[in-house]
Amino acid sequence: MVVYFVYPLRGLMHRWMLFSYVFVGMLFSALRSYAGPLSACVGATLSANQHVLVINDLTFDDPDETHIRKATGSTFHIVQQVNEPNSGLRMSGPDHYWPQWSLGSLWSVPFSSDQSLGFVACPYVLVTDDAEFLILLENGPSRTALRIYRRREHPGQLRIDKGPDHGVLVRAISVDEIRPSPSSVMGRNWTDHTPQWYSGGDWIFSKDNRTLVFRMENNSLQIDLATGLISK
Repeated sequence: MVVYFVYPLRGLMHRWMLFSYVFVGMLFSALRSYAGPLSACVGATLSANQHVLVINDLTFDDPDETHIRKATGSTFHIVQQVNEPNSGLRMSGPDHYWPQWSLGSLWSVPFSSDQSLGFVACPYVLVTDDAEFLILLENGPSRTALRIYRRREHPGQLRIDKGPDHGVLVRAISVDEIRPSPSSVMGRNWTDHTPQWYSGGDWIFSKDNRTLVFRMENNSLQIDLATGLISK
């Protein structure tokens, strides 16, 4: 009789353990697969004074838009509003007009998926009113918070290079430099519902367009755009 009851108990225990493993696996799988709407990939950004436009030109591995594609490159073109010299002879209206960026922008910042510095595809963009600085806010599970680029060539100065102006990387700033916290939002368990590191913060440019101020939770950081140095 003892033997008769032991084996069924072992069988029940094995079945219970198997059920537990399956249940836990389904639970964690459900947690990982929980998804919501994707963040919008912003294609263009205006400066505060609406005189500078940044266009994000993405390239893909397949021109067919009817299925999932892989982004292979992105180029951020910085252009300024068209100032028509013969505006008195042209149509006058409330719209703003921009040059064809493919024929030549003020400067640009290109990225490729195979480069070692990292591929930036759909960041949020900040640009100064004088078109001198471009800031890319990374919004994914990366330790890089933002990248600061400056224009290489300047009007009235000797050209440094005959090639296209692809800007100069001033500095890549990590998340820990801006929000050092043990409960960082850029941890391992990243989902599309995880708040971005800059969630709830405010960005303000100084009047001379040389300092970027980030305000959040009663704290304020000042970022020198020329050097990338941070001060409170």
